[in-house]
Amino acid sequence: MAPFNYDLHMEVQANLVEKLSILHPRAMSLKPSLSAIYAESNTCIEKNHATYARNIPYILQLPFIFAHYNDIVHANRTALKSSVQSTNVSRAIWYWGIDPTHSFFKDHEQIRYNIILMTLVSMSADPNEYTTIEGQHFAWVFIMAWVEQLENKGNFTYRDHFIDIWKTGQYDLIVFTEAQKQRVKYAIRALKEKIGKGSKQQAMGEVSSVVAERFRAFRGAEWSLRWCFVHEESLGIGQEFGVDSVMEVDIDDKVLCRVNWGAPMLKSLLSSIDRYPDTMEDEINPFWLDTAKALELVEDEGGDATDAMTQLFGGMSI
Repeated sequence: MAPFNYDLHMEVQANLVEKLSILHPRAMSLKPSLSAIYAESNTCIEKNHATYARNIPYILQLPFIFAHYNDIVHANRTALKSSVQSTNVSRAIWYWGIDPTHSFFKDHEQIRYNIILMTLVSMSADPNEYTTIEGQHFAWVFIMAWVEQLENKGNFTYRDHFIDIWKTGQYDLIVFTEAQKQRVKYAIRALKEKIGKGSKQQAMGEVSSVVAERFRAFRGAEWSLRWCFVHEESLGIGQEFGVDSVMEVDIDDKVLCRVNWGAPMLKSLLSSIDRYPDTMEDEINPFWLDTAKALELVEDEGGDATDAMTQLFGGMSI
């Protein structure tokens, strides 16, 4: 029987609360308890349902987050294109929803606005009017990555492909200021109302051949807009979800004596937290769509894309 070590227990307990606090709550709805982590330390189970997040790549699971906690905080909890941040740290920030401006989660306001604008540009008769060919490709790949997150099937192909394009390419997602977000929010309400009224008169069977052909490979168009409109209606301005704290638990001596402190999860939890990190400077990267054009497009109620959207979403309740 291993020696009783209450000090390590207290350190792990404190670190667990702090290190879990940076994660988006939807990335792992049920946070692991200390009891589950201790029990896992003496098994060979690699995908314990209590400690494994199904929609996150294996290499980026909790041990990675715990071990690289300081790297993430050092970067202001932001995904950086710069090579000073490793690709896997960037991936972890994207996948776990740590950065509300670089994630695949629908309840991040900035992400919803990017998705809506990407769909509008994609449905425009002339996307070149708004952004470059590279910008259009960036937008398209992100939509596919975003839909993959929604499907929650444990596939990572589209998300990894997008992160690679984002990390190595020139473009970034649009980040609106607070004032700009207010304008976008108001314009989206008007856009939703316009499309909703039009779609009630447009049956899905009446979609024109032009629209059908243009979007026959776009499996996420309806889904993405539906989710964005629904969440825009249900969430308040700037509202984000918090992370429930891990309650202190009583662990008896017998449990502590059986803990394998060398297990990967516990080793990463015991890695020290830097209380006074030097934070990196924010990056300035060109957006895939110029902010002024983005505001103009959404305040114009989607421009010529609205007719295509009305046809495509005819009969769909939004």
